[in-house]
Amino acid sequence: AQYIVPTVTAPGVRVQSAATGGGYTYKTGTSMAAPHVAGTIALVQSATHDDLSAATITTTLRQTASTPSSQTTVPNTRYGYGIINASAATAAVATPATYNITQITAPAVVVSNESYSVEATITNVGDAVGSQNITYKLVSETGTVSYTNDSHVALAGGDSTVVQSVVPPRVTINRTGKYT
Repeated sequence: AQYIVPTVTAPGVRVQSAATGGGYTYKTGTSMAAPHVAGTIALVQSATHDDLSAATITTTLRQTASTPSSQTTVPNTRYGYGIINASAATAAVATPATYNITQITAPAVVVSNESYSVEATITNVGDAVGSQNITYKLVSETGTVSYTNDSHVALAGGDSTVVQSVVPPRVTINRTGKYT
């Protein structure tokens, strides 16, 4: 009448696996679930420069596990804290990219119906590869946004790039504008 309650669970039913003598077969059991957990732990550790302790990895797997909708109590005797979620666990410990705008080149004053460009040097000052959305906004003195342009930047740690936005001549400014 006693059993061990799992901390987390992993896919272990009808998992495609190598068959003796070649080919593939479907198997069920903890021997099928264990590689999912080991692989997730490897992904979690590889997502950060920190040397994660076993306790930190266990906590991360527990906190990011997905609970089936049929389970209202967490933890429970069937799934523990839930089914491991490799993507969520990896994201929870990932070393974030850190972006800085190191230089902006833009006209001091903009005039209606003129085209001009704005450039910004973006640098990833962190160690990790990451991406960032960059938004240029032309804002009038009254605070009205008259032009917006979005760019997407993906850089490795320490890398820089110049992002350029060309403001079309159709933008109308009632007064002197400025960039933010």
